[in-house]
Amino acid sequence: FYGTTSLPLVQDLASAEGREAFALDEADLAGVDLVRLRLREGDDASCLNLSKPAAPPLLGVDPAALGRRGAFRFAKTSAAVDDPWTLLDGDLGEGVIPAIGDVTSLTWQLKIGIGDELDYVDERGRSFRVRIVGALADTVLQGDLLIAESRFEERYPTQGGYKRLLVDAPAERAAEVQATLSSAMSDIGLALESSAARLDRFHGVQNTYLSIFQVLGALGLLLGSAGMGLVVLRNTQERRAELALMGAIGFSRGRIRRVILSEYGSVLAWGLAAGGLASLLASVPLLVGDEPLAALRNVILLIGALALSAWFWIVVVVWMLSKQPPLAALREE
Repeated sequence: FYGTTSLPLVQDLASAEGREAFALDEADLAGVDLVRLRLREGDDASCLNLSKPAAPPLLGVDPAALGRRGAFRFAKTSAAVDDPWTLLDGDLGEGVIPAIGDVTSLTWQLKIGIGDELDYVDERGRSFRVRIVGALADTVLQGDLLIAESRFEERYPTQGGYKRLLVDAPAERAAEVQATLSSAMSDIGLALESSAARLDRFHGVQNTYLSIFQVLGALGLLLGSAGMGLVVLRNTQERRAELALMGAIGFSRGRIRRVILSEYGSVLAWGLAAGGLASLLASVPLLVGDEPLAALRNVILLIGALALSAWFWIVVVVWMLSKQPPLAALREE
């Protein structure tokens, strides 16, 4: 679960005193692992925010707590280390703090990558920079940047308590743990959202964007293929006298149609070859990925659909023009 609170949590639920403060006993949290995170509010950098964030929220976390669990999957790091969470403890120089974020937020919302920096101001008015040293792959932490808790306390010493929780509960007791914690910690406004539900919200927005791009792309291909028909229409209109002369000297309408189709069919073939090569080069990362055959199949299907659509418009235009009386065009010339 990903938990948020309205008021800061100052108790340690791992201790008897902390559990007693919320009328919890050891059995209530049996097999449950909690990681607390400090919060410095900022601009939401998840896909749920349509505007560009300037300074995403900072979450202060104990890197060792996540490192022991091997928490989350890293898409990229600034250095090859056994435990990427130890990068948060690295010394990057005066006024620079290492941070880790979700790759989706970094790439599409913040438009930054590994090694890039963001400017912040601490509660004393001092400027400092946050440098990205790691990117997490598709996590519930999308929209936030994680820094070491010790660095967080240096910059924001008066922000006591924790306002974010990561709760890992046994699958068979997940619903029970959610109800127990939500009820016991209602005074501080705890809201627990399952990781699956939180990721589904993110994926829903991302899939909507992808669907829009696919529709726009399909519309572009449709207009492009129809444009091929317009090119054929214009060129054949300009050649009406030539085609009429061919008819006058004995070429049948079927023969004339075949001549035109062969000419523009070759233009279409060369265009598809150039575009297909470009699309294959653009798809190289997918072709060497986990499912190369699926990526290649998609490229082939796309090129095939475009070829059929363009050929359809060419045939329609040529058929329409072949119905025009050839001698009328010859007299006009």
